[in-house]
Amino acid sequence: MKTRFLSILDSLTMRAGLVMCVALLLQSCALPFERPGQAKPVSAATAPTEAPVTPEPEQPRAPVATRVTAAESLRLQAVAAQEAGDFARAVALLERAQRIAPRDGAIYRDMASAHRAAGRTDLACQFARKGLSVPVETDVGEALEAQLADC
Repeated sequence: MKTRFLSILDSLTMRAGLVMCVALLLQSCALPFERPGQAKPVSAATAPTEAPVTPEPEQPRAPVATRVTAAESLRLQAVAAQEAGDFARAVALLERAQRIAPRDGAIYRDMASAHRAAGRTDLACQFARKGLSVPVETDVGEALEAQLADC
């Protein structure tokens, strides 16, 4: 009899704990959600009696840095490598950039330029043609057409 009483007591204790957890969960869901920076409504009874604070003059903001994509970053590294005379590294970086952004005409322009600088005119012409097959900006298109002039 005593063990049966203890098992009933244990199950009731567990149920009571479960009910309390559910009640706390429901209560927390009923609280109003406040977003960070959201002003709380002020009632007349709790309104401050001080004079309103005038905002400080707005400070000039720093210019927002432009986002550079991974392909653009690789392309810029390749341009630097080509300027340093490391054509193999430039081509390798541009190949990675091409896999990331296969429709970027600037990558094909730089690829053609790197191959031409390395003395591989046939590959330079190939990449210039490929660059013209994707939509490009005017200046990129002109540079690609200039690469094709020697083909």
